[in-house]
Amino acid sequence: MQKICTLPGVFLVTFLTACSDPSTIIHESSEKSESSQTSLNCVAASPCVDGEMLLWSATEKLRPESPFELYFNTQAPGVKLKAAWLEGVTMYMGKIPVFFEQKDSSLWSAQVMVGACSEPVMEWRMTVETVNRINGNEYVKNVTFTLYTTQE
Repeated sequence: MQKICTLPGVFLVTFLTACSDPSTIIHESSEKSESSQTSLNCVAASPCVDGEMLLWSATEKLRPESPFELYFNTQAPGVKLKAAWLEGVTMYMGKIPVFFEQKDSSLWSAQVMVGACSEPVMEWRMTVETVNRINGNEYVKNVTFTLYTTQE
């Protein structure tokens, strides 16, 4: 008898956990969700943050094969930018070096251009290698950010 009573309970729990807020579900094949990903790019009003490191682009929509400006800011004293590169996540397209130019003690900028991919929206991983010298010791830290390019 107990098996019969628990069966509806198991079904109910399974059903409730399978149902979730449809606005949080991302379907890879959905054009709507792909186009909404481009709004996730970091801009000055809403930069991407990793600890005391900030990254943003001059424009919200980044296009492949068109130059765009990126900015990197370290709010931690003594931290310097050592190297940076972009790698395709959606489709690996090699390691693209990013050459930042220091603007002031904590701000760097770079002109960047990436290749086009067959996907309408391409996800990129920006890796920034930083170095901090404390009491004669050098500490290296990599921080990563996500950017999206769109062919619209």
